[in-house]
Amino acid sequence: MRLLISILFLLCFYSQASAQKFSFIQYNTSKGLPQSQVYTITQDDAGYIWVGTFGGLARFNGETFTNYGRNNGLLNNRITKLEVIDGTLYIGHPQGISIKNSDNSFTSISHTKDTVLNNVSGFSAIDSTVYVSTNGGGLYLFNKKKKRLNPIHNSPNRIRDILSYQGKLYLATRTGLYLYDGETFQLLDHSEQNSFSGMERKGHLIYASSFNGTLYQL
Repeated sequence: MRLLISILFLLCFYSQASAQKFSFIQYNTSKGLPQSQVYTITQDDAGYIWVGTFGGLARFNGETFTNYGRNNGLLNNRITKLEVIDGTLYIGHPQGISIKNSDNSFTSISHTKDTVLNNVSGFSAIDSTVYVSTNGGGLYLFNKKKKRLNPIHNSPNRIRDILSYQGKLYLATRTGLYLYDGETFQLLDHSEQNSFSGMERKGHLIYASSFNGTLYQL
């Protein structure tokens, strides 16, 4: 009898465990988001979640959203990339970037030729030097002192993602994977036939995703 009860208990427990379902909470404009098209998301060192939409920037504390826009100093309300580097939040837009100040205001830096920069696709740093990638205008170096975006010549134009590792930059582009050592761009072997969309690093390995379904491992 005890054996039968034990078996029934285990069967009931297994049935409940196997029937478990995941639930999701949906956050939208009715919950406080400035706009419904979420394009990028990141977390800062204090634990806040930052959400970039096509209608403004939002900070989420786990319960409520605080929204920011042009009236707070953003270059514009269209956000294409968010990244935290050395405790500073960098915001990418079409034709420029914004940087969060300690008082929750923002400093905006536009490119001198608005038709060149296009959408900012990524931020990365080597030591204290910050690089800005764009999908259409190539790679830029951010001059912190002069608050300027300086183009790096001979870079591939359509950069979808950027990643720094061991003092070098890896670029996922429309025409392959590139390695930048601070002076020259090197197209990595066997990557020129792929149009790449993003990269991720796990330990000493870098994985790159492509639009044609190939996963590339470095």
